[in-house]
Amino acid sequence: MTAKFLFVSARGIKLFLNYFKNSLMSVIALSALFLILHTAFSIGGGISRFTDSVARFDTVRIYPAEKADLQTLAKSAGDVSGVEAVTVYSGKETKEYIKQNAPAIDGIEPLPDDIFPSFLEILAAKDHQNAQSLESMSKQFREMNGVESVSYGQEWAKRLSDGKRAINAILFAAAIIFSAAGILIVYQTVSVTMNKYTEEIQVYSIVGGTEVFITMPFIVFALCIGASCVLLSLSCYKILYMTLLLSIENAAGLTLSLSWSYCLIFTVAAPTVTIISGFISANSFLRSCRWQ
Repeated sequence: MTAKFLFVSARGIKLFLNYFKNSLMSVIALSALFLILHTAFSIGGGISRFTDSVARFDTVRIYPAEKADLQTLAKSAGDVSGVEAVTVYSGKETKEYIKQNAPAIDGIEPLPDDIFPSFLEILAAKDHQNAQSLESMSKQFREMNGVESVSYGQEWAKRLSDGKRAINAILFAAAIIFSAAGILIVYQTVSVTMNKYTEEIQVYSIVGGTEVFITMPFIVFALCIGASCVLLSLSCYKILYMTLLLSIENAAGLTLSLSWSYCLIFTVAAPTVTIISGFISANSFLRSCRWQ
């Protein structure tokens, strides 16, 4: 069994080398597609990671209803899961807060303290500093007695979340489209190569050659194309990253390098896709030969 496997595998590698011109054209075409895919995932992933860093909301503001007791409200808010600290701002403290954080605003000093709103500033624990956790906390705050409104920048958080989902959807669609294109390219390449061995395949079929024995070399041939595409496309991406994307990364403050998980998944997925395509093409061609 091992000897037979080594034999058909060696035939597949020999096919790849003998028809190197056809193989090379397929490898170049697939590698170009995958390079575009790498670049898309690199830029999309960089934007997504930037969105995650921007979307780290760490505070919630609670605006009390009229005549609500701030200290009682602060104690209740502090008991909510995910709250790290609660800071109470009275009208006077709100006025000082505005003066310190918005010094360009003139004319605040003469205004009476009681016209400035009181509020509670809730600092979320580190593992709760995201839009989903803050929304969950905000729902609990809104249900408390004496709370008029709660805010943590939810509109901005929704826009960022929608933008990230759109990016992920586009990348997923791109992966599907490029995978389909890869399947078609390998399918056609294997079919063209098998066509040159039509007589030999028919002889093997007549003398009782199994489907595995006949098709396995061409599946290995497809695997060689997939493995070559992995090496070539990732190498070209590395060159592109070092010559162009790195300068964009430094200028824009984005992280555009491909993650190790992406590279690992691609290294496994690309040859798998070509094997599946080679299998379908070889078996389809074999059935057509038997009908002739």
